[in-house]
Amino acid sequence: MAIVVLLLGLMGLLYVSYNRDQQYQGEIQDLRQKLADKDNQLQILRSQIRQMPSPPDTSWETRPDTALR
Repeated sequence: MAIVVLLLGLMGLLYVSYNRDQQYQGEIQDLRQKLADKDNQLQILRSQIRQMPSPPDTSWETRPDTALR
């Protein structure tokens, strides 16, 4: 009788640990998807920044005596 109780207890523990593992696997998958989405957004922003025209260099037009004011 004690062996049956121990086996039932072990089965219960295995059931709980299996369910938690499945839950964690689902959460890991969700986090990986969110990370991939953020990475894609970052790549899009980087490409947009590269496509932006750089402002002209006006330092050559500034006279030395007015630059220090």
